[in-house]
Amino acid sequence: MTRQVKAAAYIEFGATGHRPVWIRSVIEAFERIASEWRLNIWVPAEFVDIHKNWCAPYLSPASRITFRFHEEVVPVRTEQKGEGLSDFEVIRRCMRADKADVCFVGNNVDSILRDFAFSRPGVFKSKLVGIMDYPFLHYKMLASPHTRKWLSFGRFVTGYLKNLLVCHRTSVAEILMLDPLAPDYYNLILRTSKYCFLPEYFDPVEPYPEPRKHLNLPTERSILLFIGPVAIRKGIYELLNAVEHLYSADKTFRSKVSLVMAGVVLPGTRTKFYESVARIRRLYPDAEIVLVDRILTDREFTTYLHAADVVCIPYIQSYGTSNLLIQAAAAGRLVLAPDFGIVGELVQRYNLGLTCNPTDQGDLQTCLYKSVKRANSMDQAARETLKAFVANYALPLKNFGEKVCEAIIKASGKC
Repeated sequence: MTRQVKAAAYIEFGATGHRPVWIRSVIEAFERIASEWRLNIWVPAEFVDIHKNWCAPYLSPASRITFRFHEEVVPVRTEQKGEGLSDFEVIRRCMRADKADVCFVGNNVDSILRDFAFSRPGVFKSKLVGIMDYPFLHYKMLASPHTRKWLSFGRFVTGYLKNLLVCHRTSVAEILMLDPLAPDYYNLILRTSKYCFLPEYFDPVEPYPEPRKHLNLPTERSILLFIGPVAIRKGIYELLNAVEHLYSADKTFRSKVSLVMAGVVLPGTRTKFYESVARIRRLYPDAEIVLVDRILTDREFTTYLHAADVVCIPYIQSYGTSNLLIQAAAAGRLVLAPDFGIVGELVQRYNLGLTCNPTDQGDLQTCLYKSVKRANSMDQAARETLKAFVANYALPLKNFGEKVCEAIIKASGKC
C-alpha cells in the first residue's frame, strides 16, 4: 500500500555541499509546491555549523523539511580507523534510514557510478535522481594532445560502460547535467531518455556604481581578472608565467594591462603563489598586480566582473561547467578559457571569448594579448550578444529549485 506522504532524501557531500544556495532554492520550492512530501537533507553536521542562520527552522524533527547528517549512518569507529565509507554506501544508508521514495544526489553522483553500475539489482529501493558534472562521452576536444593523459582509452571505455549500465537501471529515474550539449548526445548513443539538461542558476546582483572607482582599480588600464579561489588546478601559475613573459617582452602591455586576482588563496598554493607575485613586482615595478586574498560578497564578485575587460579561466584540470561563463556573459565580459572540455566547447560555440591550451605558454600568451585587444574593440552590440547566452542557458534561482523539485516528483511517479 502506497504511503500518503512521500519521502525524499536530498544528499550532498562536503562542508558546504555543491552550492548551499541550491539547497535553499530546493527547500523554498518544496514549501511552495510539494506539501505532500517529507524532505530530509543529508549533509555533514559541519554544514549546519556554517549555515545555521538559515538552517535553524528546519532542524526540528517535527518539520516537514529536516536536516539530517551523514554522521547518523557512518559508524564513528570506522571513521576513527580512517577506513571511511564510499559515497555509494553513505547514499545507500541515508536512503534506507529514510525509507525514501526518491533520492536526489546533489553532487558526487559521478563518484558512485561504478559502484552503482556493478551493484546487484535492487540494491537501491528508491528512485534515483542525480546531477552529473563530468561527461566522459562528449566533446572531441577532450581527446586533444594535452588532455590525452587524463582521458586514456581505458578511462573512456570505462566511462561508457558505467553510463550504459547506469542509465538502464530501472531505479535511475533521471540524470541531470549542467552541460547544455551533452544530454542529447548521451540519450542518442545510450538509447535512453534519462539524461536531461539542468540550466545553471543565475540571479543578477547589481554591481556597485562606478565599479573601478569603488574597488580602487585603475581607470586608464585594461584589466585581466582572475576571480574565485586560487588553486593550482585553475592554471594560476600558468597565468602568472604568461603575464610575466608579456610584461618582459612588451613594455606597452606592461604599462597598459593590469592583472587583478580576487579570491581566497588556498593553503597549498599560498607560499609559491605569493613568491611568484613578489618576483614579478620586483622585476617590473611599473607593472600592476592587484591581490584581494579573501572571500568576496556576491555584490563585490559582480562588481569585479564589471570592472574587468577579460575574465581569465585558464583552468588546466576542469572538465565540468563553470558558473563564471554565465556570470561573465551577464556582465558583457569576454572570457579567456581552456580549449577543451565543456567550457572550451561552450566558449567556442557561443563566441564567449577566446580559447587556448593553457599549458602551452606561447599559446596562452598569444591568447591573453588577443583577448585584451578584442575587449578594447567591443561595442555595446557585442556585449548584448554575450548577455543573450545567459537568457538561453541559465535560470532564476526560484526556477532552478522548482526544476529539481519537479524532477523528484516526476521520479516518484515511476515508483
